[in-house]
Amino acid sequence: MYKERHLVNEIEKYYDKKYDFILVDLPSVFNALVRSALYCSDYFLVPCIPDSFSAYCVGLIGEVLPMFINDWQQGKSRYINLNKYDKLILTKGQPKFAGWVFNGFETRKNKKTGVDKAQFERIKYVVEKSWLKV
Repeated sequence: MYKERHLVNEIEKYYDKKYDFILVDLPSVFNALVRSALYCSDYFLVPCIPDSFSAYCVGLIGEVLPMFINDWQQGKSRYINLNKYDKLILTKGQPKFAGWVFNGFETRKNKKTGVDKAQFERIKYVVEKSWLKV
């Protein structure tokens, strides 16, 4: 977590700019890198394409994320007991769902195809069902 903050500090120093948002593109697996990024993030976006697998995965993420947050809270409690001076850690591990990005539309004539629209509605339903609990 401190490495991520250090990286942001170095980038801001190098470019002599302050950033409001930093986007990190991660693989679509729940490995240690993805969990670390989630624990360090304030918000996250979920990209998906117009297919049934994306709808399934979006729902799965909505089901699995609360378990990762619970694991984080338990680990954080143990850490804080030994490191009461660390105030930064208290603000981490609570990423908020900022929405989803639907890409891969049929772009000819600037229209969605019937399949794209149907998948869009399916993913929208899954997001509303699964993510409003997060």
